[in-house]
Amino acid sequence: MVTLISQYTNKNQGTAKLTDIGNGKTKVVIQLDIMAGQPPANIYSGSCVKIGAVKYTLMEVRNGLKTNSAPGKSKTILNTSLQELHSMLPLAIGVRNLPLSATPSLEYCGNLK
Repeated sequence: MVTLISQYTNKNQGTAKLTDIGNGKTKVVIQLDIMAGQPPANIYSGSCVKIGAVKYTLMEVRNGLKTNSAPGKSKTILNTSLQELHSMLPLAIGVRNLPLSATPSLEYCGNLK
């Protein structure tokens, strides 16, 4: 379980759970306590302190409601095993802020361990 911290308030705002589902695949489920819009999520090289390039694109976080202050969720199946992900550490899961800009900044981030 990866704790996702708001990069603005420095508070726990959600989690990312990575599960090896066999056949070289990993399920990534992100749950955010409060979110706005449908922000994109990614697995990045590096850490939240020194974020690198996007390694894996994840499904955008959605809340299924027409409000901007509701919990959000994202589920992605990666074509790589959890063991392979751990061999690439350091990695971080990040959720971008909206609106998207040319210079990406993360609203939520957590380091894989």
